[in-house]
Order: sequence, then C-alpha cells, then structure tokens
Amino acid sequence: MDNKKPVGLVSDEACDLPKEIIAKYEIGIVPLNVAWPEIENIPGENMFQKIRELEKRGDKSFAKTSQPSPK
Repeated sequence: MDNKKPVGLVSDEACDLPKEIIAKYEIGIVPLNVAWPEIENIPGENMFQKIRELEKRGDKSFAKTSQPSPK
C-alpha cells in the first residue's frame, strides 16, 4: 500500500534559499510582515543598514513580526 501524500513547502521572503532551489522544489514564498515604527525615519538604503544605524544609536527597540494573511 502506498501511503505517500503530496507535500508543499512554504517559506517567508527573508529565507536564504537560492532561486534555483525555490524553483526546483516549487517552494511557495510569502511576505514577511515586520512592524518597526522607529525604523521609518532612519537613513539607509535597506533594512539591514537601518538596523545597524539603530544599533549605533543605542536603540533597544525590537521589530514585531506576524504571519501573513491567508489568501
């Protein structure tokens, strides 16, 4: 008796998977929801630069994350 069932893989957009692996295994990518009000007014090209600037300033705030909304 064959009990194999299909499996689907899903990751958030912050994953560190090569595009080839995502395509090969048809991994679904969902948005990462991040709420960090303090970071909006920080200079920087991307999130990582902004986080580094907050660290330099001694900011101890944390981001809040949540699961994506079902579609």
